[in-house]
Parts: sequence; structure tokens; C-alpha cells
Amino acid sequence: MKKTELELKKSLDLETKTLNIMVDELYNSYGLRMFKAGSEWENMDLEEIAYLKQLGSHDIPVLMKVGGVEARTEIRNLLEIGVESFLAPMVESEFALEKFVTIIKEICQKHHKKPRLSMMIESIQTYNNLDIILNSPYFDELEMLVLGRWDLANSMGTQNVDDPEVQEICKKIIDAVHKKGKSISVGGFVNPRTAISIKNEFQADHLNTINFLLNIDKCQDLSEGVRLMLNTEIAYYESLKNLNPQRNDFYQSRVEITKKKLVASVD
Repeated sequence: MKKTELELKKSLDLETKTLNIMVDELYNSYGLRMFKAGSEWENMDLEEIAYLKQLGSHDIPVLMKVGGVEARTEIRNLLEIGVESFLAPMVESEFALEKFVTIIKEICQKHHKKPRLSMMIESIQTYNNLDIILNSPYFDELEMLVLGRWDLANSMGTQNVDDPEVQEICKKIIDAVHKKGKSISVGGFVNPRTAISIKNEFQADHLNTINFLLNIDKCQDLSEGVRLMLNTEIAYYESLKNLNPQRNDFYQSRVEITKKKLVASVD
């Protein structure tokens, strides 16, 4: 039986209160530093992003993976809801990075905003061109890098993010980024069990799931921090079923993806 509009609102209010508690715990005890969102694979609309942005009692920025390096309309719409941190997808050349940096700075200047810029590393092509990208003057404009292991692995012909060759490439990427004085977050099927090895073997600065990014050094217990991130992610998508019930099937698919990560962490 479908819920009435009033029932949906009451359920959303209750779930938001629970989410606020979970987000505050992540922030205070486990180093949560950014929400993470996206319009393509993440398939998030402005209402869902705005709802994510207001969770918790701290002013936590949203790192938004835009639809492309020239997503002008999307960037303007995001600025309207207070998003000022942008993540470039699939940057495989210095030219793509140049377009991303110059276009966002141009738009933000007109809106009197100072953007925080980051870039995804998520393909073997980016790795092959990494030296050129890292030595570009536009690279200096970036605050952080995000390493997407899942897409990187797929671009290398495997769906195993723990494949030895993928692991070796990840280590080389992280080392190169650190030598340029930038921090880096590692994502791609992160779970409580693999979080420790990512910290110890990769020397990463941050870890991220689909919707949350934490600072490893600020996290008092990394496995528990990732577990709480994943459970909070599930609670977030469950709450969205009351915000936008027409998308219930999509939200449930995200819940199932996240549950698999929790199951994968159990021997």
C-alpha cells in the first residue's frame, strides 16, 4: 500500500533525525570531511543533493562529481544550492583538465564564488598520461585527487579492484600525487576489511564510498568508520524513498550495492 503524502513526510522526518545522529558521529569520531555526490553513475538530482548537504549539525561540503568537464548548466544549478566543491570525471589529458579548471573558475567568478576543485583518476589512460597531467599548471589549481579503483580496474580488463596489477598501479598513482604535494582519496568497493590495507599499503589520505569521504588520520577506528559510512549510506537511500518514492527501485538498487560491501567484509 502506498504511503500518503503526510505519511511520507513523517517517515522522512524520523529518518532524517536518525541520519543526523549518524552523520554527526561520523564527523566527530571517524573523520568525515565531505559528502560526495554525482549526476551520472550516481544519478543524483538536485533535490537529493540538497537533502544530503543539510544532514548533520556541521557545515559539511558536498564534493560533486559533475557530468563532464564542460557541464556549465549543471555547475550553475549546483551553485544555486550551495555546492562549491567540484570533482572532474574521466580526465585523461592535460587539455581536459584545462577545460575543467577554466570553465568552473569562469562560472564561479561570475557568481562571486571561490570553488574547490578536485579530479578523478579512474582509467589506465589517465595513468599513462599522469606525468603530463601532474606537471600541468592547471594541476596546481586542484585541492585533491580521487582514485576510482573500480573504473580503473575495468579499464585494465578486470573487475577485481584487488588484482595485483591494479594494486601496483594504484600505489604508483598515489606516490606520484603525493610527490606533487596533493592529497588523494581511494574509492571503489571500499569495505571495513579492506580499509586497513588501503591505509597501510597505499598510504592514502582519505577513503570514500559513494556518498561519504573521510580523513584517515582523523578516524579513530578505520574499519568501524567505514562500516558506519556504509550503514549511513543505506539509511540515506532508505530515507530518499520517502523524499521521492517514484525512484524507489533505483534507491533499493543502491541499498543492495552497499549491503554487498558490508557482506564482503565478513570472512
